[in-house]
Amino acid sequence: MEKEKKENRRSAAEELTRYLAPRMRTVAEARKHLEEKLYDESEIRETLQRFLDLKYLDDSDYVRAYCEYAFGKRRGSTRIRSELRNKGIESETIQNGIDDYMYENRVDECALARLVAEKTLAGAERPLEQKSVARVARKLEQMGYGSSVIIRILEEIKE
Repeated sequence: MEKEKKENRRSAAEELTRYLAPRMRTVAEARKHLEEKLYDESEIRETLQRFLDLKYLDDSDYVRAYCEYAFGKRRGSTRIRSELRNKGIESETIQNGIDDYMYENRVDECALARLVAEKTLAGAERPLEQKSVARVARKLEQMGYGSSVIIRILEEIKE
């Protein structure tokens, strides 16, 4: 019975191909998926290496695609960094990917934060009450902007 199950079971490469078909995944996500499907460590290692060699898995490409998505949603680099770290990508790959994306696409994090602040303050009366300023600060922090960007934006909106 056990032998019959193994013969009918997909290879790790077939399983990973099915897993990657709908969308991009990180190497860590692919490894976790294969481990959950109880493949041998040696088969997992070989399969991952083959997929890396063929560029079916590439954490750098994943970071680039994720940056495009996340900056499009006006998220800050701190949040993007955290989300990518949670997906199992190495810190150096994340930092290089974010830096490259911001440079190549001329992403101005302060300009993005300013747009978030303006949307948050839509309809607020001037001069701004402390509650409104605090709401902007919380929103910017939630969106993943660093403290230096938040302080700069708060100074701008208070003027």
